[in-house]
Amino acid sequence: MLTALLLVAAAVQRPCEPQAPLGPSHDLYCIELVPTPGLTGVSGRVELSQPPGPFTIAVTVDGRSRYLPVFELTGLPPGHGYVAWAATPQMDSIVRLGAVKNGTTQLRAIDFNKFTVLISQQPSGRYVLRGQSPSTRLFPPDLLEFSVGAMGAGGAGQQSDTMADAMEHHHGGAGEWPMVPTPPQLTMLPAEMRLRPEVTPFLPSDSAAPPAHPSQRMQLHDGDTLRLAAGVVTRAFN
Repeated sequence: MLTALLLVAAAVQRPCEPQAPLGPSHDLYCIELVPTPGLTGVSGRVELSQPPGPFTIAVTVDGRSRYLPVFELTGLPPGHGYVAWAATPQMDSIVRLGAVKNGTTQLRAIDFNKFTVLISQQPSGRYVLRGQSPSTRLFPPDLLEFSVGAMGAGGAGQQSDTMADAMEHHHGGAGEWPMVPTPPQLTMLPAEMRLRPEVTPFLPSDSAAPPAHPSQRMQLHDGDTLRLAAGVVTRAFN
């Protein structure tokens, strides 16, 4: 009887199950895996459960958190083997967690404070799913872009010129996105200075738009029709 109650309690406390009052937050213990671009019908989730032990939080001897990953995968194409990996954000340490398949699989513990989960297809080694631990949320979404820097530049001198030009020309040229004004004492990352949306900005000229008029109150009677046309106008703000 006691064993059955313990199993029920453990099932209720699984962090990726439906949210319970005062229970663990899903987004702290669940990793939604994202498929590789071009791969459809594949999805997955990693539940970070706590290894059994005498304390509430499992850690290594040097203070790193430990999690038991439980993989729930669907849609993996048949005819291949699949392996789960855990890597630090800098990819300087990569650990093979073990083989996975469609369904639920529990693998060895992960003892990285921040990590990325990867699912690769064997024997090709192609990555099919990936996700980041909740502890990586403080990273900017374009961290890789920042880390790489201005790789497209010809050299350090060209990088400095690009940064100086971008800092000086906040408004950009015709058909270009303007840069956000920044204090002269603030040095921006080269890669950040190069980031631009991949669409053409809408920058209306002052001469192309008529001046704005004050609002008007109109009185309509039964059967009248009021047609409104949206358009661009210019208005000066003091």
